[in-house]
Amino acid sequence: MTARGTMSRTVLAFPMVLLLFCLPAAAALRTNEHAPHFSLPTLEGRGFDLNEALGQGRRKASGGVVLSFFATWCGPCRNELSILNAIAGEMRDSGVTVAAVNVKEDLRAIRIFIAGLKADKLTVLIDRDGTTAALYQVRVLPTTFCIGADGTIKDMLYGEVRDADEFRKCTEKLLH
Repeated sequence: MTARGTMSRTVLAFPMVLLLFCLPAAAALRTNEHAPHFSLPTLEGRGFDLNEALGQGRRKASGGVVLSFFATWCGPCRNELSILNAIAGEMRDSGVTVAAVNVKEDLRAIRIFIAGLKADKLTVLIDRDGTTAALYQVRVLPTTFCIGADGTIKDMLYGEVRDADEFRKCTEKLLH
């Protein structure tokens, strides 16, 4: 093969590689888009359905849902869930449901982790196979979505939230 033939293949392959790397970014969830629907079991074994949590199909209106994805091995998740748990009561008083979604871990490990945090105000959801994390295109932990009562994503927080005021700002977006 000539150098020219190799070069033309390289030139043709470059746009394909570029397209492959850009597609995930183009497909990422955005604010003001509808949040993907999901149903997951809670740590206690009850069911949690996003539409029900948003008050859709019921008379009781919801203030929205704060949905935080975490793992027990994630140090920033530990810090963030402690902050989220500390203000979950005030969020609940505003009508906002606070749910923490564990991604692909053993129930026993999750129970020990949550008990150690004394995270008693969070609704802990179990995403055993990572399907919900994939729906939400979670690529980094922790990742938090603020979902309005209308079912749209109002805000997304990537990485560790270090201050309760960031969560409060998220809650304000849900209530206005």
